[in-house]
Amino acid sequence: MIDDFCVSSPMYWQSVGSKLLEELQRLAKAKGCTQILAVCGANDELKRKFMQHFGLKIASEWYVG
Repeated sequence: MIDDFCVSSPMYWQSVGSKLLEELQRLAKAKGCTQILAVCGANDELKRKFMQHFGLKIASEWYVG
């Protein structure tokens, strides 16, 4: 399990973030994993586009108070 990874600037999601996620997918598949669960803030448009590029879909959004 990888608890978290991030990039130092949102502009790096498409370059560095892609490499991190590609390697994560490769390692996870080799261990028999079949699902990725990722978290993204509602206003984090660059990260949302990045995750959509990899075929990830929104499964839920949380509202807290």
